[in-house]
Amino acid sequence: MPKCTGAKAGHPYLQMNVPGGAAGYVEQNLIVPVRPGPLRFRTWGQLEPVKVTVSIVSGPVVHQLLAFNPPGLQASPTSCSGLRPVTESLRVARYAGEAVGLRVRATSEGLHGAIANLNDLVLASR
Repeated sequence: MPKCTGAKAGHPYLQMNVPGGAAGYVEQNLIVPVRPGPLRFRTWGQLEPVKVTVSIVSGPVVHQLLAFNPPGLQASPTSCSGLRPVTESLRVARYAGEAVGLRVRATSEGLHGAIANLNDLVLASR
């Protein structure tokens, strides 16, 4: 696989491989600061299109914040597409002071390189 992620390729990041109609998610419990800034993260895909959904789980209710397709950084198994990771920024002030779950879900119909990546996740107080 080509190194298409740039300078942070060796930096730890979240990667979800969802080939052939698979769906997967990760969820992290957190307390949203009383005066939260935006939730920010960098994201990218690899070879095949992936759909990512970011949600807040508050009690039994799942609130979808964003659904998107991260840019695929590979044009083929051996070449890069020229696209770069994008930064997403989400408002979470509605959940200020609450203990919630942050859920990131990925799905894809692709078979090879159906991978969603997230990095540099930040939720800070203002």
